[in-house]
Amino acid sequence: MKIQSIFFSIQSQTKKSNFIQQDINEVEISIVISYQTFNIMKSFIIALVLAVAAIAAPTENEKRGVCTPATYSCTPDSSGWQVCDVTGNWDVSRL
Repeated sequence: MKIQSIFFSIQSQTKKSNFIQQDINEVEISIVISYQTFNIMKSFIIALVLAVAAIAAPTENEKRGVCTPATYSCTPDSSGWQVCDVTGNWDVSRL
């Protein structure tokens, strides 16, 4: 009777140990998936930031002040006006 009791106790402990190991494995899988998801999101955010920066960056034409011919506007410092000539460059007039 005592041997049978010990056997059932060992068997019960083995089952508990298997359940604990299974829980540990599930937690490890969850951590790996979370880490991979974090890396994917981090890469996506970096790509998104770079895309927005590329869109927002002024083009070479904007840097040089190229404009649409026959348009006009105030100068950036409001000291005069500028007229776009036929070559697409601003011709500035001061008061």
